[in-house]
Amino acid sequence: AGGGEFMRRGEGQRKAEELAHSRQEAAREVARTKTKPAIPTRQECKSAERALMTQRQSAVTPNHIKRNALDAIRGTPFAAVDGNRPASARPGTAPQQPPQQPGRHESFGRVPGYLLRRKEESMQALAVRNERLVLHPTDCPPGMRMLREEEIASTRNELEQARLKLLKALSQLPFVIDTPSLKSKKAALEEKLQQVDKATTIYSRKRIFVAE
Repeated sequence: AGGGEFMRRGEGQRKAEELAHSRQEAAREVARTKTKPAIPTRQECKSAERALMTQRQSAVTPNHIKRNALDAIRGTPFAAVDGNRPASARPGTAPQQPPQQPGRHESFGRVPGYLLRRKEESMQALAVRNERLVLHPTDCPPGMRMLREEEIASTRNELEQARLKLLKALSQLPFVIDTPSLKSKKAALEEKLQQVDKATTIYSRKRIFVAE
């Protein structure tokens, strides 16, 4: 009877140890299941967003530097013999003409000929109108015109020359005039001198109207 009780008592302790071990394993499993991943910081979130945006832009935006370099290489062919000198610069090669920009013709930026002709015609018409106003002002009597300044000056000069000649002719007459021919000659010279003086007075005006 004593031996049977000892066996039962030892078996109970072993079961208790197994139960405790099972509980420890279960607690460890629960702890592993409940553990959550670490929350990223604000700086890490911003860095991740910038990296994502850069990746999207690089996928959409073309590489302009690379494209410009390729265009420059394609637009300026180099000769293998002359090294880095362009093919157009080699002797006997005609220079390449720059490509004409689309939508622009050869006379781009020049004033059309019909506009130049219209401008010239307008200037001629204006000159004729001004000339007519000079010769026929609003107060000009019908059938007459006004002399230009150069015409008045020329006539004054002619009258002055005629006056000097008449005075010289009168001075050459004898001091005593007792013959009919000398008296007639003196009278004619004096009459002409009066006409010249009268005309000189008229042509001293600024505005003179004469018949057309």
